[in-house]
Amino acid sequence: MPMSFDADWRHAAEREYLEKRNKMLAQLEESAVKMKRLHAEINDIAKSIAELDQAARTFGLRAAEEAQQPEKPKVVTPPPTPSKPAPQFKDVALDILREAYPRTCKAADIQEQAEERVGREFHPKTAGMTLYRLSLEGLVERVGRAEWQYVPQEDEGSEAEAPEPSMFP
Repeated sequence: MPMSFDADWRHAAEREYLEKRNKMLAQLEESAVKMKRLHAEINDIAKSIAELDQAARTFGLRAAEEAQQPEKPKVVTPPPTPSKPAPQFKDVALDILREAYPRTCKAADIQEQAEERVGREFHPKTAGMTLYRLSLEGLVERVGRAEWQYVPQEDEGSEAEAPEPSMFP
């Protein structure tokens, strides 16, 4: 039985989609391998510079004292493999606040840590908006103007520091 025009079109589009996606996944994997190689090369060069500077200081060369260390380039970790979806910002933010509890954290600090953990940058407003939504859910709370704190949930047990019962009222 011949396929209809609609089925032919959908089949061709699906095939083209899969071909393009597989090609892009291969490019992503190849780029991640290159990135790891470059990261190792950057570390080797930085180590060699540090060793060279140390040797120059050992011999009392003035140039070594005057030389400034080049700022280490910001190396972005490769994105997670496509088979494993990247964690959502809200989950990472909750983990950061949970680990910091009972201390508080600023939204900018949470965003910076999340970017390091996930290996990508987020929109500048992501942290503030996400923390606000989490506060509406009762998972975090604002402390003062700019600080956020994790709110322990009842079902988590007594891992958090609970106040000692007092003998005096």
